[in-house]
Amino acid sequence: EMQRSLVGSEMCIRDRIYTYYISLRNKADNKKAIDANKDKLHKIQKEALDNNPGLKKYKEEHFTFRFVYHSAKNPKEVLLDDTFKY
Repeated sequence: EMQRSLVGSEMCIRDRIYTYYISLRNKADNKKAIDANKDKLHKIQKEALDNNPGLKKYKEEHFTFRFVYHSAKNPKEVLLDDTFKY
């Protein structure tokens, strides 16, 4: 469901911070649902980062990964802003 709800994403690297900008649509574009599941979403994203072998060298260099989820209906609305430091 989440996969079909992604409109687009963009990545920016600056000062050893990978920032991913992601737009959510349809059922995923729901601030109340995201707020209610914030801890679960954080845990899932952390596990995905921890288990991604392609990010090993960045984690060894102590990069920070930031995910900023925006509403597709209202692009200025941030639904979730989550940061992971390694």
